[in-house]
Amino acid sequence: MCIRDRYNQGKKSIMGGQFHKLLEMTSYDEYSPSMSWMELFLKLEFENFMELFIHNPDFKKLYNYIDILAPHVSCLCLLIGPKKGIKSGYHWITAVLTKLPKLTALKLYSRGLYGISLEIIKCLQKGASNFVKTNGKLLKLEIDRVLMLCDQKLLLFFKTLPDLRVINMNQMSVTQPIASVLNKILTNFKNIQELDLVDCRMGVEAGKEIADGLMRAKQLEILRIAKNPSLGPSVVGIVYNLAFSPKVSLIDISEINLTSKANDVVESLYKLLSISGSLKVLNMNKTSINHVTSELFFKALGNNKTLTAICMNGSVFGKSANMGKALALNAKRNGSLEYVSIVGSIGSSGNLTGFIDSFWVSDRDEEHWYGDPQEASKMHGEQIERKFYCGLKELVLDMNQANFGHSANSLKHVKYVNYPKIIPFLCENKVLELLNLKNCNLNKGDSEVLCFGLKSEDFLSSVRILNLAHNNLRKEGAQALATNLSQDKTILEELDISRNNIGVAGAKALAKMLTVNKSLRVLNLFANAVDVDGARALKESFKVNTTLAKIDLGCNRLREKGVKELAEGLSLNNDSAIRTLGIRFNFISDDGITEFFNMAVFSKTCSLKHLYIKGNYYTELNIVDLQKKITENSIILHVDVFEKLKNLKQSQLERSIWISPIWANTQDAANKIKSFFEDHQKVGIVVDVRVRNGPKIPGRVKANIYAIVEFAHPNSVFRALRVASKKKAIIAGNRIKIYKAGSGVAVNVKPTSKHRR
Repeated sequence: MCIRDRYNQGKKSIMGGQFHKLLEMTSYDEYSPSMSWMELFLKLEFENFMELFIHNPDFKKLYNYIDILAPHVSCLCLLIGPKKGIKSGYHWITAVLTKLPKLTALKLYSRGLYGISLEIIKCLQKGASNFVKTNGKLLKLEIDRVLMLCDQKLLLFFKTLPDLRVINMNQMSVTQPIASVLNKILTNFKNIQELDLVDCRMGVEAGKEIADGLMRAKQLEILRIAKNPSLGPSVVGIVYNLAFSPKVSLIDISEINLTSKANDVVESLYKLLSISGSLKVLNMNKTSINHVTSELFFKALGNNKTLTAICMNGSVFGKSANMGKALALNAKRNGSLEYVSIVGSIGSSGNLTGFIDSFWVSDRDEEHWYGDPQEASKMHGEQIERKFYCGLKELVLDMNQANFGHSANSLKHVKYVNYPKIIPFLCENKVLELLNLKNCNLNKGDSEVLCFGLKSEDFLSSVRILNLAHNNLRKEGAQALATNLSQDKTILEELDISRNNIGVAGAKALAKMLTVNKSLRVLNLFANAVDVDGARALKESFKVNTTLAKIDLGCNRLREKGVKELAEGLSLNNDSAIRTLGIRFNFISDDGITEFFNMAVFSKTCSLKHLYIKGNYYTELNIVDLQKKITENSIILHVDVFEKLKNLKQSQLERSIWISPIWANTQDAANKIKSFFEDHQKVGIVVDVRVRNGPKIPGRVKANIYAIVEFAHPNSVFRALRVASKKKAIIAGNRIKIYKAGSGVAVNVKPTSKHRR
C-alpha cells in the first residue's frame, strides 16, 4: 500500500466503494508504493523550509538542505512568493531544480496571491535545462492556484522537459495564448499521457485550442476539463476529437453547463462511445444534458466494450427506461460496465420502476437495437422471452423517488412474477456489491420489500454495501432490516441508515441482531433518536459481537448514561473488533467523557483506534488532561478533538493572533489575510491562517467567522497589535479586531463617523 493510500484510508467515509477511485485515477502517481515515511518527512520538511525561505532567505542553509535531501526527494511542492529582499530574484528556483536530479514530479503554487512571471519562467527554463543535463527526468508538472501565468517563453520551458507525461493546471486562468501553448505541447510532445485543466476559467477560444491539440495527442490517456462553465460549445470538438485517440481511458467533463449545445454534445458523446476502443471512465456529472440523451447515445452505451464507469448525475433522463436497457444490453453483449452513478437522474418512482424493469431484455430487443427491426418483428418463442442481465458492481441511485408499493405481508399473497421489480433485481443479481438509495423517500414498507430481495428462502443477494441514509424507514424499517440480518448466511457488510428516525425500538432491534450477525462490519446510525434505552440495548451486543468494526452513534441524545452503557459493553468484550466509534453531538458533559475514557479507553481490553466526540459539552481543560493520560499510557488512539490541542502549545500561542469578524470562510479570505500581514503591513512571516465558523452570537445577523493567524516569530504579534492601534486593521474593506491568542488581550478600535460613512 502506497503513502497516498495509507493516508486516504484514514479519511474514508463510513460507506465504502470503488467508484471514487476510478474517477481519481492518474497515469503517474508521485507517491509510489516504494516511498518510505522518511522520504515523505524529508519532502515535507524541505517544503516547509522553502515557504519560510522566500520571506527570510538563507542561501547557505538552502544549499545544505539540498545536499542532504537530493538523493531522497522525488516529488516537491514549491511556493511562488514575492522577491522582497532577494537580490538574485527568483534564481533560487534555478538552484533547486539544478541540484535535485532525482525529481520526477514538481508542483508550483502561490495560493492565488502571486503569478508566474516571465522572470520566473526564465529561471524555470534554466533550472530545467541544467536538470536534464544531469540525466534528470521530470514526469509530472503541476501549476496550482497562481494569480497569472505568463505565456511568453512558456513553450521554451516545456521543451526543456522532453520526458514530461502529466500536465496539471488547477484553479487558475488558462487564457487563449496559454491554451495555444498547450496545443503545441499536445501536438509535438509524444509522451503526454494526462492533461488536467480543472477550474481554469477557460473560454470557448481556449477550448478550441485544446480540441485542436487533442486531435494529434495519440498517447493521451486522461483528460480532465471539469468546472469550466464558460467552455460550453467547445466541448463538442474536444469530445469528438478524443473519439479517435487510441489510448484515452478517462474523460471528465463534469460541472460544465452544456445546455446551449446539448444536442451537439450528445451526438459527439455518441460518436465517442461508438468509436473509442479504450475509454474506461466517463464523468458527465452535472452537465445538464441527460434530458436530451438520444436513443443513439444509449445504443452506443449498450454496445461499448471497454467502458467501466459512467457518472451521469444531475438532470432527469428523457426516458430512463433507455438507460436501464442500455446497461442490460451492455452486460448481454459482454461489455465492461460495472460502476454507474445516476444521482437525481431518474426522478419519479414510476421512472425508477421502468428503469429497473428494463434490465430484463430479450433477443428481439437486442435485434431491434443493433440489427434489423423488421427481422426483430418476426421473432417468436424463446427469442421474445425477457431475461435478466446486469454486470454492475456498484449502482448509485441517490435522490430518485422510490415507492415499491408493497409490504412483507402483502407479498405473501403475490406470485413471484408480480413482485415489485426491485426484488428480482436483487435476487437474480450475482455481481452487484453496492446499492446506494440515499434520500429516495423510502418508507417502512419499502424497507420490507428491500429485505425480501436481499435474502429470502430461495435467493441470496450479492449486495455487501447498502446505503439507505436520509429516508423515512422509522422503527418498522429498522426492525425489518434487523430480522433480515439475523438470518443465517447473510453477507451484508456495510449498512448506512443514518437520519431515518428509527428511535429506541429500531435501535433495540438492531442491537439484538448484532448479537447473532457475523457479517456486518460497518453500521451508521447517526441522527436516529437512539436515546439512552437504545444505548443500553447496544451494550448487550457490544459484549458479544466480534465482527463489527465501525459504528457511528452521533446525534442520538445518548447523554452520560447512554455513553456509560456503551463503555461498559466495550470493556467487557476482550474480542471486540470495534476500531472506530462515533459519539458526536450527544449532550455528553466532562464527567461523561471522562467516565467513558476510564471504562473503555484506559481498560486493558480497549480495541478503539478512532474516536469521534466533537459537539459535546466538554471543557478544554478536561480534553487536555485526557490527552496527557493517553500519552502517558502509550495508547495509540486518534480522537478528533485532540487535533485542536496542537494549537494550544505555549510556544505556538505566543506567535499567534485571533482576528474577527471575517467576511467569509474561504481560501480566498485566508489568502487575503496572509497577504495583508506579510505584504501590506510587513508584520512578519505568516506560517498559517486558519479560518473557522464560531457559534451564532445572539443579536448578530452576520455569521460568527474568525481566524487564527500564526506567525514565525513572537515579535510579529506585537506588530500586528500595533497595526490595529493605528486604525489600519482593514482587510479587503472589512475592519477587523485583533487579539493576542490565549491571553484575552485585545485592541478594539470602534469605527469613527468617517469610517461609518
